[in-house]
Amino acid sequence: MKHSSYSFTRRATLFCMVVAWLPFKAIAQVGSLPPELFGHWRTTVIIYGSPLDRNLVLKPDGSATRWTVTARSRDAPESGSWSVVGNTLVLSFGGQVQQSPYTFYKGQLVFPNISNRRGFWDRV
Repeated sequence: MKHSSYSFTRRATLFCMVVAWLPFKAIAQVGSLPPELFGHWRTTVIIYGSPLDRNLVLKPDGSATRWTVTARSRDAPESGSWSVVGNTLVLSFGGQVQQSPYTFYKGQLVFPNISNRRGFWDRV
């Protein structure tokens, strides 16, 4: 009988260890950011015949930096944060939140991914 009691205790301990481990792993995965978004992104638009480069750096820790560059000037970098909810990229800078669906197309980040407003960003 000692043998069966030992076997039961061992199985119960193993079960408790596995069950206790599973929720922590699930929590870590829920809060993770998509690695395909990490990096420096740039998009160029033409405004009144002049190019305007918008730069966006998304870091793995959830911090973000953005700035614009024209032929005549360069804005100071602005710090903020980013996150993802489903297929929506959420950017927060200076208390303002911008959120829109995103996707990838031929290596480009498409943000926002809204008909007639799509922005195509290249990885720098």
